[in-house]
Amino acid sequence: MDEYSYDELFDDAANLPIPPAPLVKGLTQRIDQLQTSACCQKLTWSKVGCIAYIDRTGEGVILRSLLSNPDDGTWTLGKEHQVPNLSGAQLTHLSWNHSGSELAIVDVSGRVSIYNMFVVLNDLRPMRNSLLDQEDDQSAVVGLYWLNAEHQLTVHQPAEKDKSRWKYNAQPFKSVGPFHPSSGKLALIVVTKGGTVRLLYQLPDSQWQETEESNYLYLATFTASYQLSLYALMIQWKTAKLAAGPLNPGLSINRLCTKSCRKPPLNTSLGAEILDPEHKSFSYPSLTHLEILPFNPALKQAETLSTILGIFLESPLDGNYMTQHTPVSVIRRWNIKPIKNDMHPCLETLTGGKSSESQLKKRPIFTAVDDITLEKIVISISYVNHFSIIALLYSDGSVELRDRITLEVLPLDEDEKKVSGMTQTGFSFPFGQPCIHAALSPNACAIFSLNSDMEGALRLIQPAATTATPGSISDPIFVKNVVALSGQLAFSLSDRNNNDDLIAVIKQSPGDQLGQACLNETSSALSVNLDFTFEAQLELLVRHPMLRSYLSIQSSLGYRGEALSRSLSSKIAWATLNLRLTALVFAYTFNMQKANAASASSGAQNADLASPEVLRSLAGAVKWFTDLSNFIVDELFTLGHKLHPSAGPKPSPPLSPASISAALATSNSCALPLIMASAPRKLLRYNVKALRSLPKLVNATFNAHGGPSSTQRQALQVLTGILEGSAVPIAQIDGLLAEIDGLTKTAYEEAKFALDARSEAEKALVLTGLVPQPLVRVVETLFGRLLPALADDANREALYFGDFMWLGLVDRKRTVGKVVVDVLRKITLQKGAALRRCTRCCAVMEDCAPPPAVMWLTHMQKACVCGSLWMTVQQ
Repeated sequence: MDEYSYDELFDDAANLPIPPAPLVKGLTQRIDQLQTSACCQKLTWSKVGCIAYIDRTGEGVILRSLLSNPDDGTWTLGKEHQVPNLSGAQLTHLSWNHSGSELAIVDVSGRVSIYNMFVVLNDLRPMRNSLLDQEDDQSAVVGLYWLNAEHQLTVHQPAEKDKSRWKYNAQPFKSVGPFHPSSGKLALIVVTKGGTVRLLYQLPDSQWQETEESNYLYLATFTASYQLSLYALMIQWKTAKLAAGPLNPGLSINRLCTKSCRKPPLNTSLGAEILDPEHKSFSYPSLTHLEILPFNPALKQAETLSTILGIFLESPLDGNYMTQHTPVSVIRRWNIKPIKNDMHPCLETLTGGKSSESQLKKRPIFTAVDDITLEKIVISISYVNHFSIIALLYSDGSVELRDRITLEVLPLDEDEKKVSGMTQTGFSFPFGQPCIHAALSPNACAIFSLNSDMEGALRLIQPAATTATPGSISDPIFVKNVVALSGQLAFSLSDRNNNDDLIAVIKQSPGDQLGQACLNETSSALSVNLDFTFEAQLELLVRHPMLRSYLSIQSSLGYRGEALSRSLSSKIAWATLNLRLTALVFAYTFNMQKANAASASSGAQNADLASPEVLRSLAGAVKWFTDLSNFIVDELFTLGHKLHPSAGPKPSPPLSPASISAALATSNSCALPLIMASAPRKLLRYNVKALRSLPKLVNATFNAHGGPSSTQRQALQVLTGILEGSAVPIAQIDGLLAEIDGLTKTAYEEAKFALDARSEAEKALVLTGLVPQPLVRVVETLFGRLLPALADDANREALYFGDFMWLGLVDRKRTVGKVVVDVLRKITLQKGAALRRCTRCCAVMEDCAPPPAVMWLTHMQKACVCGSLWMTVQQ
């Protein structure tokens, strides 16, 4: 032993590779599918938040989505819902359109069915039957692309700290064509195994048509002989007679360039050379993914039109998943660059004029980029932030986000004053189980994966760990987590993405600190102005582009299920959302009445306030608002006894923002913030004025129709009975709100609050109920003078025994006699009624068609009061 050292004895053994774990069950077959066709996506997650995947039999499609659990408010995956297979054949590919409202389902013979998501997430309706297509082996689909819709998009840029505030940067740009000439209509391009290019498109009446073989659409192909070709597709819609007759588009195809490519190399890593020196276990890497990444204006590389991305995988030769070494993925890229065409103008006439595709001023060429070899198996590709980031999903359950240009893994931000995104801040996914299918959520913060048995698993991204006190604003990691989440929330709202996945990530954190901090930062990122103190027009409030979405997030973050009470912040948001709904109901009905009165001379017989159905539809909104008004007054009386006692051995101390906040935290009452904050107060005032004018307007309508019928009179009596039965007269509530409105304006003016300061104060009132210092004296006046005067006209006994639990703002819950309330119509539903449940706030509505006369319900039933989509459920 003395002649040899310890290291010399074991030196060779140290270099021996560890045999790899066997491949995931079913992965070999999945690789074969990917190498056979580019159109074999069995799992996809839509922009509106719906997950679709092909079931175990291969003959059906299953829908699932994230939803809030009504028991405790936690987020989980919903139940499976089946989509009928119109063709009955084996299904091979699923693809959502860009907005996430239509799903294309492709079978093994290349037949395409198209389904539409109209109102309910788990109920797709067929729009195009696949049986219209011929059943042919050469018609198998190898490429499918939905045409974009023409609208504004936003590229998220890194947030930068400017002194004490974060500046959220974004770059707007327009979506890339070609587009369908009719707004809101859809079209898609299909490439078949036999080389046929099909254009499927909607007619103006929403029927689907097809044609075979302005803007260019690029098509890339890769042959078995390793030839890469680029084609230009041009769609000639012939829109001159669009309104007069059917569409008859033409589709022209022109090959632009072709390049012969070398084979990707075999795996020559140390482990592969030792375990499989003769390379008998795997074939040469074959193509599994071929994508064209469109030009992104945020990249600021005008010379690059787009990039072709190809991924090649090794495949086990014996078909066995017990292999000698782990197969590799080879990523290959070709940049498409334009070359200026210097053809003399006089020669252009020889090629058919300017309409010919050969007249491209800049003809593209391929520029190859160095290969990247990964010792992992890429099973899926996703794109983040409009193709500026590439997400690679691997068979071991992991995911990597890489830069689109360099394809390097996104590094962590080292600059304390810069936040590029969630991944760069330190967010990461927990370790997952191996899978053969995987998809990212709309905001790339959740993964849904399937194993070989098509069993699903969900993972949410986790924030970077910190050793500081949770929620500490002095902790730089916490601050960066907040900025990253807030920037992504703002990006999702401005880009019309579903953000349930982000809410689920935030609600993983214990306590309310992360949620409150994200709400505050998101309002800054979106420049949401909640100050309507001096705003006279209600329309600016109800039609605010971001207000409902913002309040929806605020309401959801404080929702703890039906068994527990909401947080104070959630109550304020929930009440404001419902006030907005009732204001829209009254405004829509009254505007329809004015339109009908203006068109009465033409003999039009449209539904108006003379219709008993319309009157009955308003009863729920009238009852809800009167109960809310009574609830607010009752809560103010209770709070006033705590903050401003009328008798006692010592005078009560003067009020302050801190003492008011402490009382609100103890009582968890949203009544005071609802009348002190300008946004909900303005909605309250509009609803009051609508109710005060309703009987007079209805009677005027009856008189215009020659007097009311018995049915009309009964419907009106129901409304007047609700108003007259209010414990606090509506006129007195109107006077109270008017007084507070005037006092608030005066207080801000005398305090000389700048516009920015007032905006911050109003935002704090809506978010946390914090009363700013200038409004403290308004609160003192409320409890010292206004409420005692109102008490003389109020029925205190009716207030005390009033049942306000159905409003969803009372902490105590029913122990018996639980009622189910339709959140839109504000009525109690019968037991056994078919229901739709909101995926976010868990509110329900009856799943039925509204009466034709009730136009406001027809328009508003498409989404919940919080703006989220519905799912059908059993009561």
